[in-house]
Amino acid sequence: MAQTIVIRCPLREEAVSTGLTTDSVIFATLPDVWVSLQCPLCGKPHHWRPGHAWLEERPDDNAREALGGVEDGSEQADHGVLAFQEQGRPPP
Repeated sequence: MAQTIVIRCPLREEAVSTGLTTDSVIFATLPDVWVSLQCPLCGKPHHWRPGHAWLEERPDDNAREALGGVEDGSEQADHGVLAFQEQGRPPP
């Protein structure tokens, strides 16, 4: 079952969804590369690696699965994240 990748906002010190979902097997094999996120809590950009993140089942995960996938354009965002990960370095 897919779960949401979550990080901690360093400014608000609260958990925040990255908007990305995966299962635990895939999550455990993600490469150790920097990923950028515009935080929905504080509005600031945050840079994280998979080792800084964890998986959580979020209420919207079940709704997304019931709809048969992502409805909000996140699939396109996932492609951008993957392209960024291939660079293997933190953003400026």
